[in-house]
Amino acid sequence: MATPALRALRAAFPAAEMTLVGPGSARGLLSGASWCQRYETSVASAGSVDAAVLLPHSFTTAWEAWRAGIPARAGFRGELRGGLLTHGVTAIRGNRRTEPYSKITYLRRLLEGLGIPLDDLRLELPLDADAERRVDDVLREVEIDPSRPFVVLNPGGAWGPTKLWPEEHFARAGDLASERLGAQVLLISGPGEEDAARRIASSTRVRASVLGPAAGTFPVVKSVVRRALAMISNDSGPRHIAACFDVPCVVLVGPFHPVISDNAHLRTAMLWEGVECSPCHLKTCPIDHRCMTRLTPENVVAVAERLIRSKAGRA
Repeated sequence: MATPALRALRAAFPAAEMTLVGPGSARGLLSGASWCQRYETSVASAGSVDAAVLLPHSFTTAWEAWRAGIPARAGFRGELRGGLLTHGVTAIRGNRRTEPYSKITYLRRLLEGLGIPLDDLRLELPLDADAERRVDDVLREVEIDPSRPFVVLNPGGAWGPTKLWPEEHFARAGDLASERLGAQVLLISGPGEEDAARRIASSTRVRASVLGPAAGTFPVVKSVVRRALAMISNDSGPRHIAACFDVPCVVLVGPFHPVISDNAHLRTAMLWEGVECSPCHLKTCPIDHRCMTRLTPENVVAVAERLIRSKAGRA
């Protein structure tokens, strides 16, 4: 979701050498991007740097930039880090429960506070040439015919159980997608999510395939998702990959307000029941998980159909 801001920074400083600092796990997601020349996992390994724009609103990021001796350090004030910044922006006001705002809004406020316009909100990710060459073979290995449409189901989520749509709902959605859309069904899973994906695949009436993390690296997942007819997803990372490639996506939202993870993609539908106890921001539901169980597979697949028709220009 930071890619619009990274693109805007590149446009603002076209002649600069730009280094992106982030977790090692994201390297395969972002390597090859046009906005930066290098990707490093720490400020210390970035070498000599003239200026740092700190996207996370945390004390640690400001402290690391200050300790590295970077002359210009820009970011939001607050979190006890104002004295560590040379270019501070007044922190965005809001509350994740009563006055939620999205990451896109957050980044736009930061860049505009630094005098950098952020008007193009499209998410984008680079494709890996090797993954593009191999993707059809990867699909065939999990018994998906790359010449026929397929729907991706993303049943995982690192946050906790409250963000997970019930497995039986995913299985039913897979059956309905096959019946109504004539689509093959492909489940993707990250580390630790393989068993849930296999259980869902074994519960569908139609044949469903599973792409696990061993074969489904970030470069491969990007290429797979780009080819999908649609995605049905918990509110987790892969849904933003779908937005990067304009793939229709239905997102199941439970314990968080949908505004928080809104990514400005016109063909993403955030389904939220807004029950009396939501948004709770709890990882484990103390009652009956009604915020997610009330999202029916029939309605989810119907929304996916509308998004697909919209992309095709028929609605």
